[in-house]
Amino acid sequence: MKVFYSTLFVLFQLFGNAQNPYEVDSLKKVLETQANDTNRVNTLLNLVMAEQYIWGKSEHLLNESLLLSRKIGFWIGEAKTFQQYAYTINKINEPIKALNYYDSAYVVYKNHHDELGMAKAKYGKASILDKLGNIEMSFQIYIECLQLFERLNYQSGVGSCYINMGNILHSKGETEKAMSYMHQSVAIQKSEGNLKSEGICYSNLGNHHKSLGNMDSALYYFREALRIKVVTYDIRGIAAAYNRLGYYWESQGRLDSTSYYYDKALNIFLDVQENDKISMMRIEIGELLLQQGKPSQALTSCKEGLKMGEELLYLDRQIEACFCIAKAYSELNKSKLAMEYFLRYDLLKDSLLNDDKKESMTKNQMAYEFEKQLYADSIKRSKENEIFNLKIEQERKDNEQQIAQQSNLAILGGIGFLLMIGLAIVLFKSNRQKQKSNNEIRLQKMLVEEKNQEILDSINYAKRIQSAILPNSKLVKEYLQDSFVMYIPKDIVAGDFYWMEPVNNLVLFAAADCTGHGVPGAMVSVVCNNGLNRAVREYGLTDPGEILDKTRELVIAEFDKAEEDVKDGMDIALCSLQGNTLKFAGAHNPLWIVRKGATEIEELKPNKEPIGNFDNPTPFLTHQIELAEGDAFYIFSDGFSDQFGGDKGKKFKSSKFKDLLLSVQDKTIAQQKIVITDAFENWKGTLEQLDDVCVIGVRIPH
Repeated sequence: MKVFYSTLFVLFQLFGNAQNPYEVDSLKKVLETQANDTNRVNTLLNLVMAEQYIWGKSEHLLNESLLLSRKIGFWIGEAKTFQQYAYTINKINEPIKALNYYDSAYVVYKNHHDELGMAKAKYGKASILDKLGNIEMSFQIYIECLQLFERLNYQSGVGSCYINMGNILHSKGETEKAMSYMHQSVAIQKSEGNLKSEGICYSNLGNHHKSLGNMDSALYYFREALRIKVVTYDIRGIAAAYNRLGYYWESQGRLDSTSYYYDKALNIFLDVQENDKISMMRIEIGELLLQQGKPSQALTSCKEGLKMGEELLYLDRQIEACFCIAKAYSELNKSKLAMEYFLRYDLLKDSLLNDDKKESMTKNQMAYEFEKQLYADSIKRSKENEIFNLKIEQERKDNEQQIAQQSNLAILGGIGFLLMIGLAIVLFKSNRQKQKSNNEIRLQKMLVEEKNQEILDSINYAKRIQSAILPNSKLVKEYLQDSFVMYIPKDIVAGDFYWMEPVNNLVLFAAADCTGHGVPGAMVSVVCNNGLNRAVREYGLTDPGEILDKTRELVIAEFDKAEEDVKDGMDIALCSLQGNTLKFAGAHNPLWIVRKGATEIEELKPNKEPIGNFDNPTPFLTHQIELAEGDAFYIFSDGFSDQFGGDKGKKFKSSKFKDLLLSVQDKTIAQQKIVITDAFENWKGTLEQLDDVCVIGVRIPH
């Protein structure tokens, strides 16, 4: 079995340590049988990385690596162990000890004239100083590292220096210069093929553009960062990218998209048990729910975040959570509980301010603590050296006994080696292929989900644009006091639209149905809406027939700019109302009138031709009619009457629609809308909506 695990070790060195659930166990088995001391040190350090640098799991591994490296005179192993000591202990928030270990690594590299190792150790020290808030000294050391890396032509180090220097400049408000450093780093990361670092650059550039108010650029870089995180299977990075996209959409007032990305980030952090981030996301989601008018749900989320913040001793998390909880209780009219959390928020905030004052004192004591730690370590090392010497002598005696035993197993071991290496390679390749297939499936799934969300975001944004061209309810009620508009798009955006334009002492309004629905229909609707506006505002027309003639001309001219032949257009019912005088012109769509007390519908017929290309077009006819108080009239698209439904799944049809309108004449115009909408929904039932629906009803007031 020793040969088998030795073979596994060789394979790990050749192919790299793939991050998978079996890696830690495999490395431990390799470690149990590893005879070569240099390889054993490398395996110990690989195991520290596989254990995610968790101090409780890594401390004994690092201690053994350091002892063994010194015993065999493996100075590179000793220096790398010091660096991993620094990285690991920094994760448990002991930065001064981390500084000490980076300096120890630097001394080893310097004694052996390894300039690249010296630069890497100094770089680690700069990152700790940055964390401690000593950004001036940190920046200076980064410059020294940058010069060394450039002289040694170590481009990955140059790119990393640019990233951290850029972040420091951004924190000081020098964002333009920070972005210059970040773009230089992007160029290096691309040339080096370092996708992960390229993704970090994009994340930072997104933050920089966001701080400058360049929101389109911020969105672009956040999405680029997410793309790279997905490609590199960086699960935590994907979650962080989702979180940043959530921030972006929240700044744009797009709370549904914010919720989508926050939920995805939280789910990933839950999977990887990143408690710090889980606490953060719980509170952020609570604040979002509060904005969405959901105080009860906000309470649940923020209280979970508060509990974790208390367990982690994160004061800033507790402050955010208490403030959000207080606001939620206030909105729920629970003033006593709201006051309790507001008071708790104030106390925590005062405590944080006191901690900030203490921080400056702590930094002043840092040099003393650092020197004290160096002295303690020197004493510790002298004691360790005594132990090393005793261990070396004992191991020498043990080795002499083992050599005799191992020679007897050499022949059998050689045969076993040939068999086991073949088996190990087959198993390894099979596992890698399976992993690759699973990763590719996961990657494709993530890419599809992200692309779908991008499309949905774009469509929702298009909805905002289309909504902006529709008359608001205040304008409609101002000029058509006794009226309703029933507007039910089939999809998020629609081909149907309604239009209104007051001109002097009359009001023009219309119900329009453009070719198609969804995004294509919405694009046509923008062109047709613009045509109506120009016909009235630019050409000064008020006669419905003349407006439709000019609109057709403008729409055709717009579509004629395309290289391909465009057949799209619009059906429309257009009205002009001045006092009790109604004028009407239509393209395919009629106008229905219900006189007060009548039992039948009076119809004004449209031209049987669209607004668009048409063989042998004729001018649109304008109808004029006088109405009396209590008379009602209706214009509409064909979406209502064409809808399938009912017990037999048939069309609603125009005749049934007429009967429906006649049946609601004893009701107010507002009640009519409710009844008509309910009738549509009940008829549709569980069937899919066939088309956009637009109905406008107007009653001549008494």
